[in-house]
Amino acid sequence: MVGLIRQSDYENYDYRQFWQDNKRDYEDKSERLAVRKLLGRIETEGKIFIDLGCGFGRLFNEYRNFKKIILVDYSFSNIKNARDSITKFLNRDFKKLQDVYFIVADINNLPFKSEIADAVLTVPVIHHLLEPDIFFREVARIIKNGGCFILEYANKRNMKNILKFLSGIIRQSPFNSLPFKVGDTILNFHPAFIRQILESIGFEVLKEISVSNFRLAVLKKIAGLKFLLM
Repeated sequence: MVGLIRQSDYENYDYRQFWQDNKRDYEDKSERLAVRKLLGRIETEGKIFIDLGCGFGRLFNEYRNFKKIILVDYSFSNIKNARDSITKFLNRDFKKLQDVYFIVADINNLPFKSEIADAVLTVPVIHHLLEPDIFFREVARIIKNGGCFILEYANKRNMKNILKFLSGIIRQSPFNSLPFKVGDTILNFHPAFIRQILESIGFEVLKEISVSNFRLAVLKKIAGLKFLLM
């Protein structure tokens, strides 16, 4: 049993602060490389893209070429910051901004008709969801048949957890399929757990990429960003 997790409060926290520090350059660039790779073969002309849990629009540059873009977050503050940063990024080109939509909504209960999206991105969000299957079913509802769903999640089977478990520092096993609770607001998941839920809903997992594997500060300092991203 995992127990309840406390809802993260991004309404009263400026999420930009988490990323506006060189300490997060590795995580940011790792995610961008993965998203770029996964989106590389997807046709963007005339297509609709939805970023669920968009935060302040950090990854907008990676999917900017889609015809229509919808950014969704439950936090009014995040959506306002996303709108401001993307307006600036597009150099206040209001013709382009007409095809960018900013929506405040619950990702488990989206205000969209079924089969509207050609591609959906969720990075990083589900580590805050106690029941990710509810969210996955909602994604399955809004995505078109044959559409692409790019999902990032915190992998419980990471080297840090494994070493802590083997040394007796933690009791939660990183090897079983149960979600791994970190603090009050975060869950790490086993790849098999996520895959099983997705496939039971009807998704076909085509590709899996492991990213941000070297997040320890000492590794970043010794090895350097360029080496870690190779």
